[in-house]
Amino acid sequence: MVGAGRTETVFSIFGADHLDSGEILVQGKPVSIRGPKSAIRNGIGLCPEDRKEQGLILQKSIRENISAAVLNKVSKNQIINKKKEVKLAVNTVKQFNVKTHSIEKKVVELSGGNQQKVILGRWLASDPKILILDEPTKGIDVGAKSEIYTMVCNLARNGMGVIFISSELIEVINVCDNIIIMKEGSISGLLSRGECNEEKVLSLAMVNKQ
Repeated sequence: MVGAGRTETVFSIFGADHLDSGEILVQGKPVSIRGPKSAIRNGIGLCPEDRKEQGLILQKSIRENISAAVLNKVSKNQIINKKKEVKLAVNTVKQFNVKTHSIEKKVVELSGGNQQKVILGRWLASDPKILILDEPTKGIDVGAKSEIYTMVCNLARNGMGVIFISSELIEVINVCDNIIIMKEGSISGLLSRGECNEEKVLSLAMVNKQ
């Protein structure tokens, strides 16, 4: 549920918030995350809940937004190679079916669904081992939602770890293999898809701490 500490938890994993305690493991190995840069170096990507405030550079182009997390791949000696950047953007727009007439279009002019696709494309260009999606279908149309569900399932099938956060129960039950329920900053339950239903999730989301 909103306010349960979901976003704070993944922000800590990504290094955007301070981690008080605990251990982060990537592919079974402990890693030290000192900030978003080190999270990216360790193969972690984050699509935040508030894409306009935290996920996108609204007045910049699709091209610039897509390359933002992988500047090392499109630059040399801190100088961006425009051809590489354009090629990356064109391929990403095509792969994710971003509806636009040009990669130079400002992201602020795109629909919510296409903005979300730009963020997803940016992080997948970084070849993450773990992709965190915080409310990835919030404020987008049904067609774009369906595309994102398919994309997430394909990523998981191909071996990527996906942390999918949503306050829509049906969405979580249909998309996720395992469901962690949080309340007041702590884990209150863990269910597999096979044993999960709305009643069980709600019961764990509202359970009182012992």
